[in-house]
Amino acid sequence: MTLRGFLIFFFIILALFFGTYFFFSGDTESDSFNAPKESPILKQVSILGKLTCLPHRDNTGPQTEECAIGVEGEDGLFYGLLGLNQTDLIAGTLSTDSFVNISGIMDSTSVTAPALWNKYDVSGTIIISDIEDVSSATAEPDKPGEGALSSYPDLSLDPIPAVIFTPKMILEHRSALNGRTIPLRGVVTSNLLGDDACPPDAGACAKPRIFIGESLDEDRDKSYDIMVLLSEGDITDYSIGSLVTVTGTVFGSSESVYLLKTY
Repeated sequence: MTLRGFLIFFFIILALFFGTYFFFSGDTESDSFNAPKESPILKQVSILGKLTCLPHRDNTGPQTEECAIGVEGEDGLFYGLLGLNQTDLIAGTLSTDSFVNISGIMDSTSVTAPALWNKYDVSGTIIISDIEDVSSATAEPDKPGEGALSSYPDLSLDPIPAVIFTPKMILEHRSALNGRTIPLRGVVTSNLLGDDACPPDAGACAKPRIFIGESLDEDRDKSYDIMVLLSEGDITDYSIGSLVTVTGTVFGSSESVYLLKTY
């Protein structure tokens, strides 16, 4: 091969080498720049639920005894809380089993609180902007002529039977059933749904609810009608007079009782 031929061959090889290098290095830089990065999915939420100790994600082996307070929503899912005022907990203003309405920003990924997400079985984390204790307001059914239940039987029940409960059974064992999730069967005696619960231009909405009783008899004791709180998105037909079965968590004491429907 002549010197001229060798030089031409050498420069061709050199050009191919650098061309290949810059081509692939350019792709690598582009891929790195465009690679998707995990980011929180944030949205404004308002959740009605019960403050509770969050369940551990891993239930195998020994469990620690600490209580990380979160909220169990109407959907039956658990959510971690950021910004919960510890002074309210120490003073007893809020506690586990408090029924609350929480407004804030929901992060449905692990980005905001990875340690909490990894340890506890949560479906999201709420950064609290406002929290209101609605236990007392919610626990007293809004029914004409109804007073406190302290004069009605409130009997023990141990063990809790695996049956479908009637309104009478729930009312007369309300404290024993507190915190239990049970089925209730009866007749819808009244309801507050749709536009009735949230009239246009009213400025505020009531919690959708139904009342389930033993019957529709006018002379019945209406204190035995059990209030059941529903989710705003519940589209079940709860017409008055319907015979229904609803599963919910009991909030019962000597003074009052109601159910929060589980989904």
